[in-house]
Amino acid sequence: MSRPKRNLDQDWQELREWVQQHQGMIRLNGVALKAGVSPELVTSLLLRDPEKIRAARGFDRLDSLLEVFMVEPFGYRPSWIEKMWAKT
Repeated sequence: MSRPKRNLDQDWQELREWVQQHQGMIRLNGVALKAGVSPELVTSLLLRDPEKIRAARGFDRLDSLLEVFMVEPFGYRPSWIEKMWAKT
């Protein structure tokens, strides 16, 4: 199975929206530790206005956060994975 084409801005927006909806159950310090980034960076990337973020929002950072959020206890699934699973 080939990896689907991804849209970086859309992927960040979806993850940000999901985190903001579930913010009460998420400890961002723990997420940051697992993702190998600072808590300040995680807060900036996921909770602040994307237009005001100075930190780089590349696929490397996104994928490191997805590795944390896509497993238990979170179970987040990005739309590109849902589409990939729907095709199988």
